[in-house]
Amino acid sequence: MWDFSKRGAIRLLCFGMAALAVLLGFVARLWQERNAYQRQLDIYCQRSLQDAADLMDSISLSLDKQLHAGQGEEADLLPALLSRQAGEAKAALSVLPAGQAQLSGAYHFLSQVGDYALRASRGQPEDYQQTLIRLRDYARALTEELQSLQNRAAFGQLSLTGLPGEAGAGRQAEDFDAIEEHFSGYPTLIYDGPFSDHLLDRSPRLTAGRPSLSRESAREVAAACALCRTEELTDGENEHSRLPLYTFKAGEKVVGVTREGGFPCYMVDGREIDGIQAVSEEAARETALRYLAYLGLSSLKETYYETANNILTINYAHFQQGTLCYPDLIKVGVAFDTGRVVFFDARGYIMNHHPRTLAEPVLSKQQAEERLGPLLKALSVRPALIPTAGGGEALCYEFSCSGEGGEHYLSYIDVETGEQRQLLKLVQTGGGVLTR
Repeated sequence: MWDFSKRGAIRLLCFGMAALAVLLGFVARLWQERNAYQRQLDIYCQRSLQDAADLMDSISLSLDKQLHAGQGEEADLLPALLSRQAGEAKAALSVLPAGQAQLSGAYHFLSQVGDYALRASRGQPEDYQQTLIRLRDYARALTEELQSLQNRAAFGQLSLTGLPGEAGAGRQAEDFDAIEEHFSGYPTLIYDGPFSDHLLDRSPRLTAGRPSLSRESAREVAAACALCRTEELTDGENEHSRLPLYTFKAGEKVVGVTREGGFPCYMVDGREIDGIQAVSEEAARETALRYLAYLGLSSLKETYYETANNILTINYAHFQQGTLCYPDLIKVGVAFDTGRVVFFDARGYIMNHHPRTLAEPVLSKQQAEERLGPLLKALSVRPALIPTAGGGEALCYEFSCSGEGGEHYLSYIDVETGEQRQLLKLVQTGGGVLTR
C-alpha cells in the first residue's frame, strides 16, 4: 500500500513538473511575443514621430517659400502642397498614444495651415504676409519640439508606448537600432546644380545618330579617361541600357565609354582616400579644368561644388551665349590627398546636350526682377536654361536673392512669360551649398 502511494506521488510529481514546464514555456513564449510586439510598436511610434518632425520641417519650408514666392506655377502649387503636408503630419501624429505629448495645439495649427493656404490662394487677405510669417515661425518652433521628443525617445528618456514608471520609460537608445535613419525632407546637395536628378531616363541626345564604335576604338578613349596606357586596361562587361556603354578596368579604376560616338561617360577610382590634404582647393580646381580639356570638353562653366570624404567634387554646366545650360552637367572629383582626379561623370551632359538655338528674351532683366516675390531682394542675375517637369527646357533669368531674414534664394523667372519657374532656398555649409 505504501509502495503504491509512493509510486503515485512520484507519478503525480512528474506530471506536475511536466505541466509546470509546459506552462512556463507557454508563459515565456507569450512574454517573448509581447516583447517583440512592444519593440515593433516602439519602432512604429518612433518612425511616426520622426515623420511628423520631418513633415513639420517641410511645412515650415513651404511656408517660407510661399512668403517669398512671386507669380507663376510654383506659387500656384504651394497652397495645395501645404494642405497635403498638413494632412500627412496630422496622420503621423495620430499614431502617437494620447498623453505622451500635449499636441492638441499642433492639430489645431495643422488644420489652420491647410485651410489658410487654400483660402489665401483664392485671394490674399490684407495681413497675408504677417500671417504667413507667424505660421512659419510657429512651424519652426513645433519642428524643434517634435525633434526634441524624437531625440529623447531615441535615447530612452521618453517612452512612446509605455506609461510613466514602466520599464519602457527607461529603455536605452540601442533598443531602436532597427529604426531607419533616412527620411524624406532633408536638404539635397546643390553641387550637382539646382536640377541634379533631371531627365536621366530619356534617350541620350548627344549620341543620337552617331556611329557605333568597336571596343578597341573605345579603349583609347577609356585610357584617356583613366589617365593610363591602353595596355593597362582590361575589358569589363557591356552596359545595355538607354545609354549603351563599353566598360574597362585599370587597377581600381572603372571607366565607361559610350558605344555610339565613343564619348567618355564616367570614371570612378575606388582607391582609399587618405585624410591628409596635400593640395589646395585652388590647385584641385585647376586639375579638374585640365582634365576636362584633356578629354576635349570645352564650353563649360563651374557652378556649384561639394567637399566630402576629402574629395572636391565640382559641377560644370554647358555655357552657351552667356547662358548656363543646367541640363548639360558634368562632375569632376579631385582628391585632396594626391591632387588627382578620382571621379568623372558626364551622364547628364550626354543625355541632354544637343545643338540649341536660344531665343532672345522677351522681358528685360529689370522687368523680370519686378516679378520676384515682394520680400526677395535681387543680388545678381544671369541667364539660365533649366529642365522642366514635362521633359522640356525653359530659358530663365536666374536671380540670386536675399530673403526677409537674410536667407539666400535662387529664383528662376521665365524670360518670355515672367512666370516663376522655380524657387530654391540655399544653405551654405562647410562642405558646400545645400538647396531646399
